[in-house]
Amino acid sequence: MSVARENYKKIIDDIFGIGVCTIDTSIDNKNNVIGALVSDQYTTFTTNFLYRLRRLSKIYSENEHLRDSIQQAVNQVADINNWDGAFSELTVLDYFFSFPDTGAEHLKLDVTIPAAETLASEMGFCNANLDGHFSNFDFYFDTKVLSDKSGQIVDGITRQVKKRLDIPGLTIHPSFNGDLPFEEFQKNRNKLLNELLNGIHQKSKTSYIKSTIVESLSYRLLWGAGVSSGESEYSPIQHAKNHHTLLFQHVKKFHRNKPTVIVFVNFPWFGEKIPPLDDVKESFYSNLSKNFFNGYSGKKILGRDINGKIKSGILASDVTKHLSAIIFMDDHSILGDCNEKNHIKARSYLNNEAKNDFSEAGFISFLKLNTEILRNTNRTPMSHAP
Repeated sequence: MSVARENYKKIIDDIFGIGVCTIDTSIDNKNNVIGALVSDQYTTFTTNFLYRLRRLSKIYSENEHLRDSIQQAVNQVADINNWDGAFSELTVLDYFFSFPDTGAEHLKLDVTIPAAETLASEMGFCNANLDGHFSNFDFYFDTKVLSDKSGQIVDGITRQVKKRLDIPGLTIHPSFNGDLPFEEFQKNRNKLLNELLNGIHQKSKTSYIKSTIVESLSYRLLWGAGVSSGESEYSPIQHAKNHHTLLFQHVKKFHRNKPTVIVFVNFPWFGEKIPPLDDVKESFYSNLSKNFFNGYSGKKILGRDINGKIKSGILASDVTKHLSAIIFMDDHSILGDCNEKNHIKARSYLNNEAKNDFSEAGFISFLKLNTEILRNTNRTPMSHAP
C-alpha cells in the first residue's frame, strides 16, 4: 500500500466526492506532487494545491459537460509518468476560471475535430484533438508542459547506466549548458548512453568524463559518500533560439481558420532549467516567441525540415502564421511567493503575423486585464501593450 496514494485518494474523496478518484492505492509509488502532500517540508504547497482542488471542485459540480475531463486530470496527477501534463491542465483551468469573463459554461474540453480544419492534415492525420475551445472568444487552446527535455534525456541516461552497472555507492552528476538544443541530446541518446557506459571503469574509479558527442556535457562521478557539484552557463537568448523549434512539434494543434493558443506551464518540479528571475524568464519567453513568430518570415524553409512528421510542402513561415498567441504560466504554488491570482503568473505573446487574429473586444481584452501581455513584431523589440 502506498501512503502517498492513499492520502491523495482521501483528499479527492473529501473534496470532489466518493467515486471520483479511481487510482490504484495498492501500487507502492509516488511522484513529486502526491509525495509532497504527505511531507512536512511542503506545507505551503499542500495548502495552495488543496485550495486549487477546491476551486476546481466547484466548477466540477456545477458544470456537467466538464466533469469527465476534470476527473481524468485529477486522477492522472497521481500517475507516475503523466502527472506533469495533468498538473499543468489543472493549473491552466484554475487560471482561466479565476476570471469571470471566461466562464466555465463557455468552455468545451477535450475537443476532437477533423484534421482538415487544422494543420494536422499536413501530417496525414484524420482528426485533431485540442485541450479546449472557448465559444465566447471563439479560440482553441492546448496545454503543454514547459519541460527540461535535455535534462530528462540526460537523467534517463544516467539512471540506465547505473542500473546496468549496478555498482553500490556510485553517483553520477551530469553538467551541461542549459541553452543547448535538446535535439542534440535526442538524436544522440544511444551514442551518449554507450559513451557513458564505456567511460566508467570500476577498477580505476573514473572520476570525470567529458563527452565528445555533445558540447559542454560532462559527468563527475563519486564512489561512495561525498559531495560533487557542476557548473553550467546560461543565456536566455541562446536558450530561446535553440528551443523555439519545440513549437513545431505541436503543429497538428494549429487551427486553419480560428485563433489558436499554446499555453506552456512552467513548474519547478518538471520545468525548464531557467534561473528563477523575472527578467531572465521574460527574456527567454519573449525571445522564444519572437524566434517562432518572426524567424522564418521571407525564408523558403519547409516545415518538414524542422518537423519530419510534416508530409506536405508547407513553408515554415506559413506554419507559424497559424499560431495566434503563446501564454506562459509560471506556477508558484510551492512557495506561494507570487502575488498573482492563485499563485500563477502569466505572460502572453501575440503573433502580429497571425492569419487568425483575436478581436480587440474579445480575448485580447481579457489578456490585457489578466496577464502581462506583450505584442511581438519583426521590426521593433517587444514592448508592453498600452
